[in-house]
Amino acid sequence: MPSVDDIRGMFVPVPTPFTLDGDLDEAMFAEMVNHYIEVGGNAMFLFGSVGQGASMPITMRKRALEVALEAAANRVPVVPNVGTVDPFSGRELGIHAREHGATAVGLVGPYYYSDRSTEELIAHVKMVDDATQLPLFIYNNPAYQGYSIEPAAMARIRDAVPNMFGLKIAKGGINDILRYQTAMGRDFKLFAPQENLFPGMLIGQAGSVSPPLAMAMEVGVAFVRAIDAGDHEEALRLQIALYDFAQSLAKLHKFGRTVQFEGLKYAGFDLKMYPRWPTVPLTTDALSDLHDCIDRVRSSVAVGVR
Repeated sequence: MPSVDDIRGMFVPVPTPFTLDGDLDEAMFAEMVNHYIEVGGNAMFLFGSVGQGASMPITMRKRALEVALEAAANRVPVVPNVGTVDPFSGRELGIHAREHGATAVGLVGPYYYSDRSTEELIAHVKMVDDATQLPLFIYNNPAYQGYSIEPAAMARIRDAVPNMFGLKIAKGGINDILRYQTAMGRDFKLFAPQENLFPGMLIGQAGSVSPPLAMAMEVGVAFVRAIDAGDHEEALRLQIALYDFAQSLAKLHKFGRTVQFEGLKYAGFDLKMYPRWPTVPLTTDALSDLHDCIDRVRSSVAVGVR
């Protein structure tokens, strides 16, 4: 059975596909989970920002987890984000995750009410954890939570919730990894953007939960393998390719999540709707730029095959 020890490297944030009427596209979701496992993803993270958890009703999140677990078939850890505005919904999702065999649960900081005190935040996490009783992964996303859980507060949460084993830093660099590592200890698993993997994984970063690489996961897998193999020359080459990829995508940010939709389609997924709200199509030039940047980052792996 998969365990939290297997959660490292490419901790894949799986996008959730929908039908045109906004229902879960179960067949496509199963196909995506299977694809990410087959290309070498180390673990699956569900229902974060790219996974659209906040846009889905609880019943849909439960069903989607069941689909993902069936598709994964115990090959890798599956970790659903059970974060919600209130702890009652979070613990309902957490209990469901435990009962259906999830390896762990993720928890984004409760959002919208961004004026929560640290004490309220600790109580929220503890209430969900007490009901769930699974290893806990915190997803620290200031842009969507409305606040950052800083290292001192994160350490207080871990003291109150010993099940907590890891953290995703949604934004930040090597200095942020070191700040959290100092507060949490080297045994605590830290995940950060893919731009930090080299040298991040040499100083204790466990891996990356990288939404952009959902469009080209084979590149992230090759990158982690190069780092694990001690091939620093290859790791540096792929890190530079990922910098270019990130910078190119940043230029398309103004188009919203239709960029992810078109990028996933270009990766071979026959998506009908993503995200779970109306979007505006990319311009012809923007679509061409997107395809070009995906082609470039994919070719970095083809060039580096040895």
